[in-house]
Amino acid sequence: MRGLIKNNTNLDRLFTYVKSYVEEKSYEMGASYEQVPVYDGNIKMGI
Repeated sequence: MRGLIKNNTNLDRLFTYVKSYVEEKSYEMGASYEQVPVYDGNIKMGI
């Protein structure tokens, strides 16, 4: 939701925002919490 509120209405930009946010927060929590989100599907498909 935060990504959409920040005007990331393009699916590619939204995914990039979410990926970087999740990677950063999971890294802060420690190695056992490390996560790297992936997008499964056609990222070029619009919202």
